[in-house]
Formats: sequence, C-alpha cells, structure tokens
Amino acid sequence: MPLNRINYFIQSFIEKPAGSIILSYIGIILLGAIFLMPPFSNADGNWLPFIDALFTSTSAICVTGLIVVDTATAFTPVGQIIILILIQIGGLGIMIISYFGTYMMRRKTSLKDKMTIQFLLDEQNTKKLSSTIVNIIKITVIFELIGAILLYFKFSVSLGHSSKTILFSFFHSISAFCNAGFALFSDSMEGFKSSLLINGVISSLIILGGISFIVITDVKELLFSTIGNKFFNKTRKKIKLSINTKVVLIASGFLILSGMLLIYAVEHRSNLIQFDLPTQYLSAFFQSVTLRTAGFNTIPIGQLQLATLLIMVLYMFIGGASGSTAGGIKVNTFSIIYAYIRSIFTGKSHTIILDHHLKKGLINRAFLLLVLSLLAVFIGTLFLSLVEPFNFERLLFEATSAFGTVGLSTGITFDLSLMGKITIIILMYIGRLGPLTLMIGLSQKTSQQNIKYPTGKIMIG
Repeated sequence: MPLNRINYFIQSFIEKPAGSIILSYIGIILLGAIFLMPPFSNADGNWLPFIDALFTSTSAICVTGLIVVDTATAFTPVGQIIILILIQIGGLGIMIISYFGTYMMRRKTSLKDKMTIQFLLDEQNTKKLSSTIVNIIKITVIFELIGAILLYFKFSVSLGHSSKTILFSFFHSISAFCNAGFALFSDSMEGFKSSLLINGVISSLIILGGISFIVITDVKELLFSTIGNKFFNKTRKKIKLSINTKVVLIASGFLILSGMLLIYAVEHRSNLIQFDLPTQYLSAFFQSVTLRTAGFNTIPIGQLQLATLLIMVLYMFIGGASGSTAGGIKVNTFSIIYAYIRSIFTGKSHTIILDHHLKKGLINRAFLLLVLSLLAVFIGTLFLSLVEPFNFERLLFEATSAFGTVGLSTGITFDLSLMGKITIIILMYIGRLGPLTLMIGLSQKTSQQNIKYPTGKIMIG
C-alpha cells in the first residue's frame, strides 16, 4: 500500500504543469553537473568534485552567478561554453526551448506540454503560444547579438581580434541579458568600472532581461504604432500600454534610481572616494542595476558598508519583473503589496493601482508569495548560521542573493562548507522556480466542501 501511495503521488505530481517544470529543472541541473565534472571541462585536467559541479550547474540554470570555483580560471573554453549553454537554457526556460524545438520541427505538441507552457507564460490563449514563444526567441537573439557586437569593440582592445574575444563578448552579453552575472574575469567587471560602453551595454541588457518579454513586446508595439502613424501616415490602431507594463516600468525605474542614490549616499565617502566623480556615479548606477538580480560588480562587495549591504538585501529580495529572466518576489508583487498598504492608510475600501482595481485573489497571492519568500530566506539564513562561521550580515546577504538569483557575494561563497553549499543550491532552485510554483507542484487536489463556517474575530496589534 505505501508503494501505491508513493506511485500515485509521483504520477499526480508529474501531471501538474508546475510538477513538470520542477522535474525538468532538476533533470537539466544534474545533466549540466555531469558535463562540468570531466577533465575536458576543467583547466587543471582533473575531475571537478560533484558538489562543485552541481553548485555551478544550479547557479547557471537558475541564472544566479554565485560560484565556488572561478569561472575565468577553473574551466576550459569547453567548460565555459557548457556554462553559457546552461545560462541560456535557464534564462529562456527549459519548457520554452523544448516547445520551440518542437515547433521548428513542425511536430505536434501534446496538450500537457501546452498546459505547462500556459502556466509558465501565464498565457490563456493556446492559439497564441507558438507566436509568443517565437517572439521571445527573436527578442533574445536580437538583444544578445547586439550586446555581443558592442562588447566586442571594447574587449578586442585588450584581448585582440580572436575567438577568445568572440567567446567573451557572447558570454557576457548572454549572461547579462539572462540576469545570470557569470563573468570570465576573476574580478567580474571591476576592471571596467570607468568604461561607459561596458557599463552601458551590460546595464541595458540586465534591465531589458529583467523587465520581461511581455513588457518589451508591449513597448515595441506602442513604438511601432506611434512611429507608423506619425511619420509614415499609417492608420494603425492606437496602442496603449497595459497596466502590467506601466507598473513594471515605473517600479523598475524607481528602484534603479533610488538604489543608485542610496548606494552613492552611503559609499561616496568610503569605497567610492578613490574614484573620480563620473566613475562614482557610474559605479553606484551599475551596482543598483545589478540588484535587478544580475550579479556583476564593479566595486568589491565585501568591502561595502553594512548599511549598503542591508539596502542591497532589500532590493535583491524584490528583484525584477514577473515573466522575466530575473528572480526575487518581483516588482509586480512589490507594487501590489504597496498599493494594498496604501489603500489601508488612505481608508479606501478597494485596492487601486494606476486607476485600476485589483482583485482580492491577486492581493492574496502577492502576500502569500511574500510570506513564503521571507520564510525561505529566513530558514536559509538560519541554517547557514548553524553551519558557517561568518558574520550574520554576510550570511543574510548570501542567502538573499541566492534566493533572488542575484549572484552578488561578500566573498564567502568559495569558503562554504558542504552543508552551506547544499543550502545555497536549494535557495537558488527555490528562487528560480518561485515558492508558489513549488507549492502548487507539491500540493494535493483540494476536495470541494459546501461548508460555511462561523465568522471568527481575532484581535490584531
């Protein structure tokens, strides 16, 4: 009987869209670890320990960027390309790539796969799935290609015109757009802190990857419609930005600008004082952008003030936009919670955001996601504090960075114990899939009961 129950649970788990996504990520992570272990992937010609390969593969698939071995020196070009492929798969989503491959080969897609993609993209119309996914692939290829070309001009100055320069250009472009934060320089982007081109390209790719494909498409259609009607006398239907797009753009802009000002305010008399004024502002801006969950850095994170680290923890926890390559609870969730709290303080009976009413179910999901995310970071930090000797703020920063799939670190990742590495792996996995996805995948079907319970009154405050 116990075996039958286990078999039933596994079968029902696989049948759920969330369950398919959960298992597909586990499978590709393990496959990535297997490819990263052999000598052909490692610069020293030896086998990489399984836990380090698993950590690296998880970090790549979950587009995090935390590393326990230096990507720039520990891996061969083959190993670096494997990591790059894992980043691209993780950034786009395993099911999206699978569906796109099926579409290109003109094969029929099963109803189960369509349901999984619908769940992943939050797309209700199955007829639009193919066009949506093709659009996502096009956007990704275009932005990553443009980014690689621009980066090549700068990298070729120091690396010359070679295949290595091409690899570096594509690696950092894809890593930035996927919000991964992996770098082929041991000091990340610290050597380019004053380069307007490098900072501008990497920041732009991070922002574009972090606002979601839906928002990019929405803005693109608005621009094409406006330009066509104004300059080419076309009578296209006037396009308006969706409420989701407006919220993402406003919230993302506010977080980037406020993060930059806060980082500069705290650090301009300490870690930034050694740089000229333009570099100070550029470094503060770049580091604020990376808090959208891409773990590049142009200033040493381990040397930052405690106040700066705590500010970063908050911004990393919020993350990027829903449906993007970024992690965190998402700016969409943050905006819904802010709108609800504001409605309470202003005495409104409904939650309004940009003149739109938010349904109660949406608000409940936002708060549930917040609670589950806080719980994940709390448990992760608690466990790290039990097995690691580092200061609490460094452990909190590491746990939040892993959950938010950011990849920034104060420098303790290399020295984590076995249990510490496993904890971070779990946090990266939860952060990439999202606590709600895991909860839906693991939950059982609820039985319908027509029971009305008496109203309860509990004192608060």
